[in-house]
Amino acid sequence: MIIFWSYVAFTQFLIIWMGNLPEDIAWYEIRGRGLWKWVTVFLAASNLFVPFFILLSRAVKDRPRRLQRVAAWLVVCQVVYIYWLVAPSFHGRGHGGAHWLDPGMLAVLGAPFYAWVRNRMGKEARHE
Repeated sequence: MIIFWSYVAFTQFLIIWMGNLPEDIAWYEIRGRGLWKWVTVFLAASNLFVPFFILLSRAVKDRPRRLQRVAAWLVVCQVVYIYWLVAPSFHGRGHGGAHWLDPGMLAVLGAPFYAWVRNRMGKEARHE
């Protein structure tokens, strides 16, 4: 799944780059400048390279706790990825930074889901 995500993201970039249409390129221009450029590099590394090489190790895959940490890391990276998709356009031409409500709304919307998942984890049968 990690490699598929990277393949789809790179293919989208390649198609837009080869088309060279100004209305499409503007979306990547915003994310290629300033702080967003480093978020892009972080996402490429954290969503592909880090999990890929960590999951090559048998020691990680054999221990559920370690695998759970990798999964939690990927969830956090997915939240950053979704923010990277939306925030630069929403805050205007990539110049606006994070608004103070952004992490607050993540907490307000994510806390009930997290509580539900933690509640379900205790009730589900474990196959260990």
